[in-house]
Amino acid sequence: MSKHDRKEVAKRLREQIEKTTDPEQLIKLTREYNRLTNPRYGSKAVKETKPSGKQSSSPIVAKWADRLSHVEPEAKRIEHSVILEVEERLKKRGIQTYPPTPESRALLHDVMVEVSGMLTAEERAVLNSGSPEVAPAISS
Repeated sequence: MSKHDRKEVAKRLREQIEKTTDPEQLIKLTREYNRLTNPRYGSKAVKETKPSGKQSSSPIVAKWADRLSHVEPEAKRIEHSVILEVEERLKKRGIQTYPPTPESRALLHDVMVEVSGMLTAEERAVLNSGSPEVAPAISS
């Protein structure tokens, strides 16, 4: 409903309120009038966020950011985010990785590929860079 339409409806409601003597009808009309004129109720349009030109991090890293804010190097933070996301997805799907079996390794690989596909190119490069902070955890 546009602003002009709302004003017209509010005007008609005000006239009906002045003419009405029935208390129940008066309450009903007053509530409707208040909804139209109160800015809190106004239009129910959802405000859309404008996407920035550059996305700072992937949804996975952003999801775990509050829990990993204490982790200092960015590479470690990305690594831990990926590990936590993989563990969560494995648990959600009921996949057990211990004792290791060829089947569980294949499922783990599929989940790792799925999660790493959701990373931004920069995060994937940092994760695969083999930096001294990340390399020991990835190789094990």
